[in-house]
Amino acid sequence: MTKPVWGCPWHGPVRGGVLTLPNGETMAWPQPSAHYDTISGNFTAIPDTWGDAHLIKVPGVAEVVRSAEELAADAVAGRQWHNTAGLSGDRHDLWGRALDGWIYIDPNGVRWLVRCTNLDENTVRSFGTAWSGTVTLKRFGEFGVAAESHSYSVSSGWGVDGPAPPSSGRLRLESIKPDGSAAILMVHQRRMTSTETQIRWPYSFLEMTISGPGEAATVTCGVVKARTAVSQVTSSFDLGPDYLAGFYYGPPFENPDEWRFQLASTPTPPGEGNFNEWGGRTCKVYSGPVSVDIRRTLSIWYDAAGIRRDVDLVVAWAGSVNLQEPTPDGRDCTGAASWTASIEVGGVVRCQLSGAWEGTANEVMNGINPGTMSWQRTVTTDGIPYTDSASGAANHLDWVSVPFDAARAYVISGMLFVESNATTFNDHLDVIRYAPQVIGLGADRPGGRAYHPPATPTGTASGSVTTGTTERRYGAWSPHTGAAVWLETSPVCWV
Repeated sequence: MTKPVWGCPWHGPVRGGVLTLPNGETMAWPQPSAHYDTISGNFTAIPDTWGDAHLIKVPGVAEVVRSAEELAADAVAGRQWHNTAGLSGDRHDLWGRALDGWIYIDPNGVRWLVRCTNLDENTVRSFGTAWSGTVTLKRFGEFGVAAESHSYSVSSGWGVDGPAPPSSGRLRLESIKPDGSAAILMVHQRRMTSTETQIRWPYSFLEMTISGPGEAATVTCGVVKARTAVSQVTSSFDLGPDYLAGFYYGPPFENPDEWRFQLASTPTPPGEGNFNEWGGRTCKVYSGPVSVDIRRTLSIWYDAAGIRRDVDLVVAWAGSVNLQEPTPDGRDCTGAASWTASIEVGGVVRCQLSGAWEGTANEVMNGINPGTMSWQRTVTTDGIPYTDSASGAANHLDWVSVPFDAARAYVISGMLFVESNATTFNDHLDVIRYAPQVIGLGADRPGGRAYHPPATPTGTASGSVTTGTTERRYGAWSPHTGAAVWLETSPVCWV
């Protein structure tokens, strides 16, 4: 017989206080809890925090060895023996007990329970004041030793740089290194407009590190990814001159009695022909290739070796447009493009879908008023085509160029637009954060949504593209085996 093992052999997904074992049998188990906050007067569980899970790995602990007979008996009983442990749910349950912290293994192999003040995600924080907290290390998991506790002060800037930075946000413990020596803190804001889609706008990421023996540790915290690195958009094209064309006699924004066409690449001097005074309409003129690339960091995970891996939404959009110069009769525009959207972990694609569109836009002037406009385009997302179209009176302020808007909006608005919209693209794509360690893509289809297997810290979750109309926003990842569940309609967590 092999050496006896000690620990907890019961592992699997927990739903509604019931643990499903690898052999399919079930047993009662305390459901790991979510994070709760008061939203619109209601005490509400934040959806993605139900399935939170983190790996604990003590350096030097060997793999569990079992004989063939013991392995067979384990399989029948639904037991799994690991040389690792896991923290589950928002309160970081270990074997059914909420730790409200994590485990640090110091260089001497001593285990310490780490707790940090001022990490409550419910607190909205001003970025004008540095973050600070107190880290307490308490001796953990040993019998026959005296109680021991040590406290350390820690502080950090926010890393919220770039143009028009937000003034406030939240702080969340996002990922923990397997030996507990570091943790990622996500500076973010929640978006609760939909319970199924991505619900966080990360602004920046901090990393807290612990080193040395628990009784004489060094604890630091600093920015590992600033806002300008979290939200990036690059483009390749030149919109050409900002033409002003078509103005009328009379004050701006009032219906004209008479229209007169004029074309200029720069505003005319003050007087009768001045567009600012007389209601000129703007348009862009360009014909040629266009590319837009968006990279938005959604999270940072530690792998089993303790290496940080950025989790990025990457959208690559490329095409061509023909935005013609207006004439007294109107203007015609055409465009076509294709794009891919991916979730990359450490630069490796783990979830991806693609799309394309082509369309035309037309505006007709009649010499009396701005005239009429119409546009139509065919959008293909995830292999499913859609037809979009519109028609009506022309806009008094702008010439129509809708087929180009999907790319132009990202470029003109830059970082702010990407921060608030990087989880949606082309009206049919969304990021779904099933759990902090399970993040995937969904694409709208007629009568439903297609869910693609999501990314996890250890790969791509098993399963195939699934279409449904029922909200499916929960999932969980196993820190022991890398298995994952997703497309869940109710809370789930792996223990």
